[in-house]
Amino acid sequence: MKMLYFAGMALLLSACDNRTETTEDLRDETSPTMHTADGSMTPAASTVQPTNASGYVAAAGAGDLWEIESSRVLLAKSTNADVKKFAQMMIDQHQQSTDKIKAAAKTADMNVGAAILDSVHQQMLDEIKNADASAVDDIYLRNQRTVHKDRRLWTQQHR
Repeated sequence: MKMLYFAGMALLLSACDNRTETTEDLRDETSPTMHTADGSMTPAASTVQPTNASGYVAAAGAGDLWEIESSRVLLAKSTNADVKKFAQMMIDQHQQSTDKIKAAAKTADMNVGAAILDSVHQQMLDEIKNADASAVDDIYLRNQRTVHKDRRLWTQQHR
């Protein structure tokens, strides 16, 4: 019964599904792509698609971690006040999401390990870290679109 409760709570806590859809910079519905090391574009691999509560906790933790870390990098590099404001909102909301998921997991007597990034999220984070100040905003926003489009697709498939 606790697992059923947690799974229901987890679905209600789907981070960013509605918040970012109203953000003008993230409305681009182009296919998710990533830049490879040689500068070419490749389709982004789909992120983890959990089928159970512990899988959801791991995926949500990785998603929140990426949002927080990529946004912190952006804040350190960007000079665009609007993008920085958006990044700070992402940090605040994903810290809240993490706290809610941890509380729900505790209620369900689940052990929550440290969040880790999958290779797709790590590559996107590295791309933001390696960007110079003139390109960081565009790279950050493009990667935000990629991540949120992937999450929206997963959420729609599992409702």
